[in-house]
Amino acid sequence: MCNAFRLKTPIAQIALDMERLGLPLVFPGGATPNDWPELEMTRPTDVLPVFRPLDPRAPAAGLQLANKRWWMVPYFHRGDTKAWKAMCTNARAESVATAPTYKGAFARRRCLVPADAYYEWTGEKSRKTRWRFERPDGDWWSFAGLWDRAETTEGPLESFAIVTTAAGPDSRRVHDRQPVILEKPGFARWLDLSADVTPLLAPSPEGSLICEQG
Repeated sequence: MCNAFRLKTPIAQIALDMERLGLPLVFPGGATPNDWPELEMTRPTDVLPVFRPLDPRAPAAGLQLANKRWWMVPYFHRGDTKAWKAMCTNARAESVATAPTYKGAFARRRCLVPADAYYEWTGEKSRKTRWRFERPDGDWWSFAGLWDRAETTEGPLESFAIVTTAAGPDSRRVHDRQPVILEKPGFARWLDLSADVTPLLAPSPEGSLICEQG
């Protein structure tokens, strides 16, 4: 599971990094990078920034920075948002291409979810220990994300989920699952709907994450 993460890296720095990758960010309306504050701790149902292609057939044409709810409600849901009870914050890599809730988004609506740390907890409910996972160099990454649009009774809702996989060697002592972490060279491939992205849906290699309490 991944139900909390951090994004303290300034969006302005992320935009520069994306430009160097040939994936320029496009900000909605008159927004600027300063309109996105640091996120020390995110939670399911928070509205958070994700990056999606302006043209799904050509990610290099630019990525839109869009705010979406974390807890995906699929396109086929037509009731109240709260009536969708399934907790769809995470999509399992092993079944994401076939599960009814996620297969449409996996095939047509992939996105990047920027982050620079994620959290897991161990222990009993009243005495839990929080563990933080981040890169040794402190750099940011993107989670492999999916987004969808549901026509709810409250109006259109765009929301996203993070793909998870088996835990890698740096994280399995805390949890048996981890989010799929995309390094920068894999961003364009994840967004390319014609590409085989199976190799990206793998645990993080040993030494790529550090785990600290707190």
